[in-house]
Formats: sequence, structure tokens, C-alpha cells
Amino acid sequence: MEVLSHRKVSVFELTYGDDGIMYVDKFEQPIDTVESQRIGLKAVAEMTGGKRVPLLVKYADYVFPDARGRDNWAKKETAPLIIAEAHIAHSTALRLIFKFYMTVNKPFRPTRMFTDEAQAVSWLQSFL
Repeated sequence: MEVLSHRKVSVFELTYGDDGIMYVDKFEQPIDTVESQRIGLKAVAEMTGGKRVPLLVKYADYVFPDARGRDNWAKKETAPLIIAEAHIAHSTALRLIFKFYMTVNKPFRPTRMFTDEAQAVSWLQSFL
């Protein structure tokens, strides 16, 4: 993958690749909040020129989005440029939080959790 654009913003490191996927690395601190999501999504819009993209999110081991952040992120209107999202989580705690998110928050966009990045990228490419 060739990097088209790369930026560090708020609690995220964003990389937009020529494969059409926006890669997001979430730092360990500070916590992911509604405000950090707003800032990150503004950067995504700028980096993609407003193009709708799938999102691959990789978490630091102990990053826990707060309850407001999880509720906000699940809504359609929060991220209209995101067409699907794959989350990479290796820790048991994050996998449990993700299951809770899927069950309680019921994200609007197609959303899946993976432990293998290649599988996540393959799944996201089906939305391009």
C-alpha cells in the first residue's frame, strides 16, 4: 500500500492508503471521546477530499472509548463518510468491550472485530 496522506490528530494517527482504506491507530492516552472523534472525522474528510471510505482501527492495548464515545460513534449521522469499519483488538478487555458495543450500541455501519489485520483489510475491500 502506498500512503496518500498521513496525519497525527487528537488521539489518532491517520493513514489514507491508495487501497482506499483509512487506517487509524489509537494511542494509549488520552481516552477516545466524542470530541476526539469529531476532530478525527474532520481530518478524515480533509485527507480523503470528502470521499466515503472504510475504516480500519487498531487500538493500543489499554484504550477504552468512554460510554458517550461508543454511543456517539454508533450513530449514522456521526460519521457519514465511513462506509464500514473493522476493529483490530488483541486484548481480552477490548474484545469484551467491543462485544458490548455491538450488542448494546448496535452500530449503524457494517462493523466487525478482527485479530488479524490482513483479514480485516480483505473484508473492508469488499465495500469499495
